[in-house]
Amino acid sequence: MQAVILAGGFGTRISEESHLRPKPMNEIRGKPILWHIMKIYAAHGITDFVICLGYRGYMIKEYFANYILHSSDVTIDARTGQITYHNSIAEPWRVTLVDTGEGSMTGGRLKRLRSYLTDTFCMTYGDGVANIDIGAELAFHKAHGRQATLAAVTPPGRYGALDLGADARVTRFIEKPPGDEGRINGGFFVLEPEVLDRIAGDATPFGRAPRNPGRRWPADGLSPPRVLAGDGHFARPKLSRRPLDFGSGAVEDLDVSFWSGRRILLTGHTGFKGAWAARWLAGQGARVIGLALPPPPGPNLFEMLGQDHLTASHFVDLRDLARVDAVVKTADPDLVLHMAAQPLVRLSYADPVGTFGSNIMGTVHLLDALRRLSRPQAILVVTSDKVYANDGTGRAYGEGDALGGHDPYSASKAATEIIAASFRDAFFAPEGVALATARGGNVIGGGDYSADRLVPDIVRALSRNESVVLRNPDATRPWQHVLDCLDGYFTYLHGAATGRGLPPALNFGPAQGSPCFTVAALTDAMLTAMGRPALHR
Repeated sequence: MQAVILAGGFGTRISEESHLRPKPMNEIRGKPILWHIMKIYAAHGITDFVICLGYRGYMIKEYFANYILHSSDVTIDARTGQITYHNSIAEPWRVTLVDTGEGSMTGGRLKRLRSYLTDTFCMTYGDGVANIDIGAELAFHKAHGRQATLAAVTPPGRYGALDLGADARVTRFIEKPPGDEGRINGGFFVLEPEVLDRIAGDATPFGRAPRNPGRRWPADGLSPPRVLAGDGHFARPKLSRRPLDFGSGAVEDLDVSFWSGRRILLTGHTGFKGAWAARWLAGQGARVIGLALPPPPGPNLFEMLGQDHLTASHFVDLRDLARVDAVVKTADPDLVLHMAAQPLVRLSYADPVGTFGSNIMGTVHLLDALRRLSRPQAILVVTSDKVYANDGTGRAYGEGDALGGHDPYSASKAATEIIAASFRDAFFAPEGVALATARGGNVIGGGDYSADRLVPDIVRALSRNESVVLRNPDATRPWQHVLDCLDGYFTYLHGAATGRGLPPALNFGPAQGSPCFTVAALTDAMLTAMGRPALHR
């Protein structure tokens, strides 16, 4: 019997290691994870392996090509090159190494093995070891006569638990007991070759429908009730197909074919908007390279969505010039969407130095690294609707109005606009590289767990049966859904890259004439939708 091991992914969740070698080649006690997985199967008599290669697959080939050399005492005749092996401790394995494409999804990799597999086979991923009885799984599979069998496991709980006695006294602490949310995929399968005939092609993830390059994927492969409606957030209606108005002209809706295969450097991919942007762009067929700080502790959209759709994920502080430069060189992007920032006004009062460092010098470091490349076609720097000098009239500001900023956050974003204009005029425009800025804010949508943001604060207050405290209930904000905002960014970046002659800066928000809602009105609408009385104050 054969065992198939998927070893071609990018390993984005441990990019600090996987930028050097494939994730299955990371070591446990001096041996690659891949070797340990093979030992699991060998213990049950399975020694014929087929390994799916992709990212840095040559390193796995070199490991096995030299396996007997590294596992034996040897005598080498320096004149003839003849090698005599002594006392070999190499395992009696047969290993077939198949290049299944760097960008293939897990199902696509299996599909490429069709000519190598003619009978029942085992399959697992190249990054997980387990104390599993392969023999029992095989027997179960044969007894039930199905095409596919998987090992299901009960995951550990997310938190430690308290064991309470009858009098409510704490008798002991239990470190993350088994969870109570059902079972999950344990990653070890037994499959019949006919399963491969169900896989459409390279773009098909194993166990999911294939990505369709002719369709929008705002939440590719996700269950909207799980992510969009989780913790009180609501699923979003179908995306609008109307053109986006820019002044008196228009830019057409998102062209899916434009993004396919393009390398996109996305900064801030661990944030709320950035995580949605990464998922959506990858769903269009783009190769997304993320650069950002790690996500904050606690629930966050980045971890909810997973990272398998990312080509690479780098946890780097934009204030670190050397590391930013290294990532930019490695990414060698076609397009750049710069969204990373310290985004909160109140935090900017508490840490103005950090805010200016991230938002101003972070942008300088990124643009300075990019100007040394010849590849980028276009760069879009996302700032904020708060870049304008507030004249106190309450009017809507246009792109030609004066920049300013009273609080450190707003000032940092206004400065970012000036920096972007300087780099555009001094470095990028003479080389034919488009650089534009997008000014938008007040974004709402599923997956936002940020502090000091209205919708998450409402949900958190209701979950605790507390009143919703509003700092500025009468303030009017240009609320917009996160996917509408991102649709605008993508269309703008597309237009800039294809020489559409667009202005160098654009505002993003609700259409002119749309109803305006105060903070209190949006809060009341949220409370009504959630079946709660008006609890805000």
